[in-house]
Amino acid sequence: MEKKYPDKCKPLYLNRTIPLESASKSPEILFKGVTTLSWSTSGHLILPDSILNFIYIMDRHGNITRKVGKPGQGPGELMQPVKAFSGDGLLQVLELGNMRIQSFDENGNHLNSFRLFRFYTSMERTNDGLFFGAPAFHQTSTGLVDLLTDKGELLATFGDCLNYSSDNKNFNLDNSIVISVSDAGDLWVAFKHYPIIRRYSKRGELLTEFHIDHPIMNRQAAANRKGEVLLTNQRAQARIIVINAIRSFENNIYILRTHPCLEIMALDLNGNISAIYYWSEDLSYSSLDFLLRREGERIEFYVLNLESQKIDIFNHLREISS
Repeated sequence: MEKKYPDKCKPLYLNRTIPLESASKSPEILFKGVTTLSWSTSGHLILPDSILNFIYIMDRHGNITRKVGKPGQGPGELMQPVKAFSGDGLLQVLELGNMRIQSFDENGNHLNSFRLFRFYTSMERTNDGLFFGAPAFHQTSTGLVDLLTDKGELLATFGDCLNYSSDNKNFNLDNSIVISVSDAGDLWVAFKHYPIIRRYSKRGELLTEFHIDHPIMNRQAAANRKGEVLLTNQRAQARIIVINAIRSFENNIYILRTHPCLEIMALDLNGNISAIYYWSEDLSYSSLDFLLRREGERIEFYVLNLESQKIDIFNHLREISS
C-alpha cells in the first residue's frame, strides 16, 4: 500500500483502552459478547452484550454509568441484544433471540416493543425513527435492504444484489453487507467480501456506486469471486472479509479492515482514498465495529477489540489527547 499511496498511509497511535479494570467491582472482564458500538445522544457509548444480555452505557473515559435490561424474554428483558440505537429520548435495542426491537426511556425504563419478521444481520436507525435492515438471507428476486417504520412495518425493499453465484449459500455470502446512515439520512452500503460501496437515498434510489482501488482488497475479492472458502473449524462457509464495518462521518466515509492488519480507510463521497490509517503491532487484531469522534484537530477512532472485549482508542496523530 505504501508503494501505491505513499503520501496517504499514516500510522495509528494507541492512546488508551477502556474500560479500565477499576471500572468494575471485580478484576474480571466486564463484557463477553459485545460486537457493535453506538453513540448516545449525550455522547456516551452504548454496548449491547449478546452473551450477558445487558445494555451497558459507558462514558468516553470508560466509566459504566448505567446497565439496562436483564436476561429473559419478557418486557424489558433481553435475549441476544446485538445493536442499540439512541434518538428522540429513546434507547432502542435489536434482539436476535427475541426477534424484536425494544424501546427504553433515557433512564432505562421499558416502554414498548415490536416484532420483526425477518432476520437482520445489520441494522441502522435514521434520525426520524425509521430503520434500515440488511436481511440475512437473499434470493435473486429480492432486494438488498429493507426499510421499516418505527413499528417494524415494511415500507420498501430496494437495492440490486450481486449475482456472482447461482448457488444459494454463496449468493448469500456474496451479498453480506454492513451499513451506515449519514446525518442527511442517506444509507451507505458496503459489501463485506468485495470492495464495493453504494449510497442510497432514504427512498431507495441508488445515488452512488464505486469500487475501492486498493490492491490487497482487490486480491481478496478475486479469491472470493472464485468461490474459494476459508478452512475453519465451523460448519458455516467463510470467505475473506474485505470490509468489516463502515461509518459516515463529517462528509467522509470510513472503512474498517483487519486483514492483514488493523486498517481504517478514509474515502471521499466519490470513493477516492484520502487516507489509510494502519496499526501493525498486532497482526491478529479482530474487530467488527468502530466509532469516530473529533478531538480538536484530531479524529479519535474507538475500535472494538473482540478478543479483549474492550475498546481501543487510536489517534492518527502522535500527540496524546487529554
